[in-house]
Amino acid sequence: MSTTKDYRIYPIIFMSFLRVAVSFTLELAIPLYFVGINLNPTIIGIITSGTSMIYLFSPVLLKNIPKKIGIKNSLLISVSGSLIIQIIFQFSLAPWLVYGLLITEGFLIGLFWPVLITSLSILSRSEKVCADESEQDKLINNYNVAWNSGAIFSYLIGTILLFIIELVELVFTLTLIYSIFLLVFTVSFQDPETKESKKEPMITNALKTNCKREKVSFPLFLPLYVIAFYGFLIGSLILLYPLKSEVLNFAVFTTYLLNFFRMTAQTISISKLSTLSIKKLKKLFYFSLPAMLIIFLSLDLFNNIFIFSALFISFGFFGSILYMYSFRLTIYKNIVEDSSKYSSYFETSSGIGFFMSPIIGGFLADINLNFAFYFTAILTLVIIIISLLIRKTVKFE
Repeated sequence: MSTTKDYRIYPIIFMSFLRVAVSFTLELAIPLYFVGINLNPTIIGIITSGTSMIYLFSPVLLKNIPKKIGIKNSLLISVSGSLIIQIIFQFSLAPWLVYGLLITEGFLIGLFWPVLITSLSILSRSEKVCADESEQDKLINNYNVAWNSGAIFSYLIGTILLFIIELVELVFTLTLIYSIFLLVFTVSFQDPETKESKKEPMITNALKTNCKREKVSFPLFLPLYVIAFYGFLIGSLILLYPLKSEVLNFAVFTTYLLNFFRMTAQTISISKLSTLSIKKLKKLFYFSLPAMLIIFLSLDLFNNIFIFSALFISFGFFGSILYMYSFRLTIYKNIVEDSSKYSSYFETSSGIGFFMSPIIGGFLADINLNFAFYFTAILTLVIIIISLLIRKTVKFE
């Protein structure tokens, strides 16, 4: 799995796996718990937006911290703080305490994902990886499969646990266990800058040209609004489906089960998409948007669990196209400009979508659940129009 002779890549793989397992388990457990105690949908939306609200700013506000204390120390602070939060969850799930802890989590994640993506970019810029296209694809594919697998794993374990014992509070024990293992792998993490700086020369213009592989120009806002839209869709689905499931009186475990289907489809899709060129991803991007429109309209119109299963699987496939298109453009910017700042922009934009969706969705669902689904569908239509209008701004040489 290692991409260089001396660097251990496996801590990055397992850290992304476990960090996602913690986040994805929580993002379903929290709304499920509050829906179960009949908390107002608007309040649920506000509480679940806590992490994303702070994550709008934390990657940018904290982007200089790794330069001062190092990449590994930044990750250790983030992971240790998250572990403390999981411990507190074992004793209390009072709504406003949970909100405060999720806000704190937003700061801590701001020291995790941008830093981990920066490490990935540093490895991508190493001489050996830049010189070998298969190594570039392998590095990106391993990272993306790892975090998608973390989501699959978390949803599968959540499904099994809630199928056996329908008690959402038990799910929070899983996040504590994942956080402990996450800390273990973070301790074994190697700082790529420290390691590489001893062996690698500075990146020359020739090496940058080789590393670019594709020559493409595009406006910076393109990958940012795509990932923000992707975050909005995910956030909407995670909040609205549990509310609809409660109305239809579905078993609690089905929420984790359908998201397991979604993430399985997304992981398989991303493993295939990782090797595609940006040019091909652009073409697929324009097919994925109408599909998302149909999916959200169907989620409102139908009430059958088997249809929902098919829709969640479809969401996983088409959502992966949105993510990979934005992700590849972001990595491209980092490599070409020899910078890590676009990682922060990427994560902040993602946070905008995740922050807005539960607040808007919760408010509309409090009025009428159908309105929330229709709003997401209308937003998708707007994104389709904008994307068509700016399609010629992406140019390939």
